[in-house]
Amino acid sequence: MILRLAAFLPQLALLSAGVTSAYFVVSSMPAFDSDARVEGLFGDWRVPVVEAVYNRSDYLFQVGFGLLQGDLVASSATEERDELASVDTAIARARRAREALAESAALAPGNAYTWAYLAWADAMQADDAAALSDLNVSWALAPASAQLAPVRLNLYELLLDLGTLPDDRGEVEEKVKRDLAVMRRFEPRHLDVILKDSDGLRSLAAEITTD
Repeated sequence: MILRLAAFLPQLALLSAGVTSAYFVVSSMPAFDSDARVEGLFGDWRVPVVEAVYNRSDYLFQVGFGLLQGDLVASSATEERDELASVDTAIARARRAREALAESAALAPGNAYTWAYLAWADAMQADDAAALSDLNVSWALAPASAQLAPVRLNLYELLLDLGTLPDDRGEVEEKVKRDLAVMRRFEPRHLDVILKDSDGLRSLAAEITTD
């Protein structure tokens, strides 16, 4: 009898693990979360869509981010997995990314990440004024972010190379130098890579050492 029970122990263990996992999945569902419920007029309750499904602003950010990053990995419009998309495909993706990120920013205007990537989407649509405006919002929301600093610095370098930045950009350069200082402290090796091919950023980085 004992030997028979021992033979079933692995199956019982798997069954127990499955039941436990199912319990945690079900108990974590919004429909079973009393804190997510909204009471109705007649003693009933419901779970708002935003709680039950997803945060739409976060979802749209992921859509926009994915469209901007897609060409770095692969393209469904090409035959090879490591081949970049055509310029037309990349621009079309940037347009869709811009729409998604703009809506995400409208729903959650306090997300500095959304504004930084919206700036990239604007730049890819040749709307450099909007790109700089979005960068300024991102800087205002997160003036010292080690995660956003390289994103913003690379875009600033692009706008600088294109010659589309205003002549009077003292305030912008102060924000750029703050990103450079953050990277110098937390990501010095990454900063060296960024500065390698950018005379404009190197000159600003040199000014930080004398401050």
